[in-house]
Amino acid sequence: TAQSGPGLGGMLEASGRYDLAQKIGDFAFKTIDFNERAIGPFVAAALAPKNLVSVSLDVNGKVSLLKGGDFSLQTDLGVSRLVVNDPTGSVPNTPFAIGVTLDVAQRGSAIDLKNLRLDLGKTALAPNQLVLKGTVDLATNAAPSSLSIQSDGLDLTSLYNLLAGPAKTNATPAPAAAVSKPAAASAEPGEPAPITLPLRQLAVDVNIAKVLLREIEITDWKTRLSLKDSVIAIDPLSLKLNGAPITAKVTANVGVPGYRYDTQLRIDRLSLEPFINSFTPERKGQIHGTLLVNANIRGAGVTGASLSSNLNGGFAVTATNLNLKLGDAKTPLIRTIINVVTALPKLIQNPTAQVGAWLGQLTGGTQAKTGSWVDDLEAEPLDVIDLSTDIGNGAVSLKTARIQSAALRIDARGGLRFAPVLTNSPINIPVTIALSRKISEKAMLVDASTPTNAAYAPLPEFLTVKGTLGNPSPSIDKLALASMGAKTLGRAAAGLGGNLGGKVAGAAGVLGSLLGTPPAAATNAPVTKDSQPAAAPSNAPVTKSSPLPAAPTNVPAPKVNPLLNTNTINALIPTNSAAKAIEGLLRGFGKPKN
Repeated sequence: TAQSGPGLGGMLEASGRYDLAQKIGDFAFKTIDFNERAIGPFVAAALAPKNLVSVSLDVNGKVSLLKGGDFSLQTDLGVSRLVVNDPTGSVPNTPFAIGVTLDVAQRGSAIDLKNLRLDLGKTALAPNQLVLKGTVDLATNAAPSSLSIQSDGLDLTSLYNLLAGPAKTNATPAPAAAVSKPAAASAEPGEPAPITLPLRQLAVDVNIAKVLLREIEITDWKTRLSLKDSVIAIDPLSLKLNGAPITAKVTANVGVPGYRYDTQLRIDRLSLEPFINSFTPERKGQIHGTLLVNANIRGAGVTGASLSSNLNGGFAVTATNLNLKLGDAKTPLIRTIINVVTALPKLIQNPTAQVGAWLGQLTGGTQAKTGSWVDDLEAEPLDVIDLSTDIGNGAVSLKTARIQSAALRIDARGGLRFAPVLTNSPINIPVTIALSRKISEKAMLVDASTPTNAAYAPLPEFLTVKGTLGNPSPSIDKLALASMGAKTLGRAAAGLGGNLGGKVAGAAGVLGSLLGTPPAAATNAPVTKDSQPAAAPSNAPVTKSSPLPAAPTNVPAPKVNPLLNTNTINALIPTNSAAKAIEGLLRGFGKPKN
């Protein structure tokens, strides 16, 4: 009898006979109403912060002890009325039941598993039974062992909800922690030790019609796992995951340090949204689209040094129709590039400043408006991530690397070279950034060489991602940025001069001269009827012999990119309204509106 507190926790009954001389016997056992009072104290720590409300455990079986140490066992175990209280509300209060039927016998070194049936309780979606049968021989020179695993359908949602930890939410995440420094060279890890498997030969055949887990559905799951000495082979592995075909072949020798492996994997148009919703509910609705994967990787060892010497092959990953907001991208390398792109207005305005000062940490959700073309850029989610690599000679080389939205296209090349500590592997990835033509025109970043029918206008190359795999960092070509900014301001000045005539031709001429680009209009163009009278010196057109209009006499001679200096801007821009527009561009490029 089991008792906890004032209530009865259940009873255990056993009976049987045993022959001491022959060392044989038969025994029967069963429980009667074993409940939460008896079981609760033993599972409280494992369930915390959940707590057990009710449960009933019923066991009924018999065991026979035979000559020579052999035995047979038949038993039925049932768990019913299982209710767990979850403070987070992620586990429903619906009673859960599970049953196990076991029929097994041992003869010498061979174990005959006649029947092992797991019954999770029939649901509207699946019969919820899994059956395991076979023979396993533990002798050194035994015949090959074999097992089969079969099911007509499993619905694991209730069991998963019961065992899963507290659900995360869509609450605003805490500020990102500082990026950790790369591991020291002395932290170089060693290879995993060889594994001695308990069986020399084994074949396991898996045939499961379907498995359901929240929003995930696996169908037509067929797998054969073979073991011979220390070599494990999975061939074939074939299933459909939410309708997407997945095939794989794996060979691994675990009898050597670090293991030897050869892996092939193919995933065809796998929907991502069910996985995000099922396992990361805090990101529900953030990622959509489909995934294609094709990988062929072989090597020996798992440390950086071993990967450098032995890893070969390649892989290709393509995700389409993602609808992923820029601020929801979490991969460090992608985040680094996106942060640079969204900081472009400030970088162009002041390329000599420390890059890190401009790289905001986007945390998802609604971003603050900047009043510039960056707002249009951030409004368009990422649709495509396309990556393919070659692996060999101690390096991973990018064949294709593209991130794309309707507003942005990022292409990369280069790659990484393995270091003994994997996260310390140096990376060198030059990045090409192109903006949609609409945004490029709005930002005045369209180069004259860009075809008129091009969907994207490439920017001059100014960004290379360097650092390490664990701590990527952007390297900015400040000269390229300064040139980009100068050309942008030149286009702006030229555009205003052309539209407003001689009223701003002087400003356009000065801008064009300082930026190294020709003025938009001839500097000696005649005054039209819309122009200011020639007697107004502050608005007079600038000619080769004309002095700068209304400029203070103490303005120092410009050095490099003087338009990026506030004092020079104040000195050079006249006070008429058209020139004020240019001044606003010079000072407020990417600056948030008040």
